[in-house]
Parts: sequence; C-alpha cells; structure tokens
Amino acid sequence: YAVIVKNRLAAGGDSGCGISETVNCDVVIGSAQWGSFLGVPWGAWGMFFFVVVALTAVSSTHNVRQFVLQQFAVATFGFLFALALFYVSKVIIGAWCPVCLATHAVLFALFGVSLWKFLQLRKS
Repeated sequence: YAVIVKNRLAAGGDSGCGISETVNCDVVIGSAQWGSFLGVPWGAWGMFFFVVVALTAVSSTHNVRQFVLQQFAVATFGFLFALALFYVSKVIIGAWCPVCLATHAVLFALFGVSLWKFLQLRKS
C-alpha cells in the first residue's frame, strides 16, 4: 500500500488517509527527504523485508537453535528500523501515518515473539 500511495502522490493524487495535519499518510510517505531510501520507497523496502521474514520462517534448517537465532536477528533488524522510522515520522516530519504505524506494530510484535523464543532457547 505504501508503494501505491508513493506513486499516487508522485502523480499528484493523495493517499486518502489525510485525516489531519498530524495524522496524514501524504505527509509521511510523500516526504521528499524521508519517504524513500536510495531512491526506493520505504514501502518497497518493507516488502523486501517481509519476504526475508517469510523465507526465514520457512527455512529448512533442522537446527532449532540456528532457526531461532535467524528469526531473532531478522526481527531485531526490523524492530530497529521501525524505531528509526517511528522517530523520523513523529520527531522530524511531525506527522503520523496510520499505515506506517500498523506496519511498525507488526514489526514490534514480531520482535516480541522472536525475543521470547530467543529467551526460551537460552533457558534450555
């Protein structure tokens, strides 16, 4: 959705989630300085990341320790990026994007579950 919105904004349209000045996907996703990285919209990076998450989830390793460590590493990476983008959205841009916040919530939950699995592994 974020990629579609970015393209729609580039064509002069809007996201449809411009609720107010502070709750506005147009402002966050459409940010010229912060809406993309290396010329690629953050939504495309997110799609790539979730493909990596899916591939990690179905990895064929039979080593439980390696599996949990892979999931934890990927989830930690996503969590740190979500924190950084959350900061950019709120502090630097000064607006919230509901779509972005939902994605951040998924990443925070993914990190929480993987952290729990990691801590369980350490106990055993």
